[in-house]
Amino acid sequence: MLKRNVVVKQTIIPQCKIYISNYNPKNILKKIHILEPHFVSNIVKKDIVSAAGFFELDEKNNKITKLKQCDKPVVKKRFSDIELLLDFSYYKKLGEQFQIPCEHNLLVYHEFKYCINNETNKLYLVVEGVYSEPPTTNKYAFFCPTNIYFFLRDDFDNILIEKELNEYLSLLI
Repeated sequence: MLKRNVVVKQTIIPQCKIYISNYNPKNILKKIHILEPHFVSNIVKKDIVSAAGFFELDEKNNKITKLKQCDKPVVKKRFSDIELLLDFSYYKKLGEQFQIPCEHNLLVYHEFKYCINNETNKLYLVVEGVYSEPPTTNKYAFFCPTNIYFFLRDDFDNILIEKELNEYLSLLI
């Protein structure tokens, strides 16, 4: 008996990075202690950049994955008198690689994640950066932020997301 292909309807969850326009990532160091109760994780990220493209190192699973950057237009949005930049760009995983180009740069950075509403887990504050010296028991000692954004896994115009974003912004600005 032959089976027919069945198309299953999938719900696509929008994802985007939200940047605060003209916000210097180093400013977060003055207020990072306020965010500590919302701390979720500290992940060490390793990426390879070369003329052949971008690669992601996954040491846990011992894999190297080639990435393709899929750029989307950045959308400007006003929120409580603050200009936000919504970036819907993403990286598509092209598959596992077994060798990398001889000429490449290895980027190693830390990604701190914070979440105010642990029930929904739809909006995270992400602080990326590097250490100027090896980390100590105080994870923020010698930490130099290089990027800060909100990672959203929902529609921006959701009233609950707006409330949560407002709470984050009141802590940061």
